[in-house]
Formats: sequence, structure tokens, C-alpha cells
Amino acid sequence: MCCIQACKFIEQEDDTKYKVNLGFVPNMRVPGYFYVNDRLKSLIFEELQHACQRGGHGGFLPAVQQLANVAGLPGIVKASLLFYKATCNLQSPVPFC
Repeated sequence: MCCIQACKFIEQEDDTKYKVNLGFVPNMRVPGYFYVNDRLKSLIFEELQHACQRGGHGGFLPAVQQLANVAGLPGIVKASLLFYKATCNLQSPVPFC
């Protein structure tokens, strides 16, 4: 999926909250949500764009894709959440609690 297609599944709900709608990856059972500030927002979308340029192969999975993958796991009930601490590296997200 290219970045333009992927971004069609992401909607901004307020200044810091984004929703990843069903369909971002196959078999999502629930939506995903992530909360970011402006600095992290640019990093999240840059990482998604770089993964799209690689054709989704090689490197690590973008945080948004990890969030969507968790949303497809059996037993998930309401939503997949992704939080970052200000000191966290985007390569080490906590995709669910």
C-alpha cells in the first residue's frame, strides 16, 4: 500500500489524537488510535512514507502498521492504542496495554 492509500485510512480527531480505520491492514477487527504531539506526528508520517518507498519490505514496521496489526489480533475488543513518551524512540512503540 502506498503512503497516499495508507493515509486515507488515518483521520485526525483532534490536535493530538488520530484514528486508524479498519482496512489499513487486512483483518483489522477494531480501529486503532495514536496520540502524538507535532514533533512526533511528523516522525510517524515520515516513517510510514519511508516504508511505502521500500515497498513495505526491509527495515522495521512503521508504528502505525504495528498498531493496525495489533488491531487484528484475536481477542481484541474495543481498540488498539499506541502511546509514546516524549523520550521514546519511534522504533520502540508500545502498541497495546
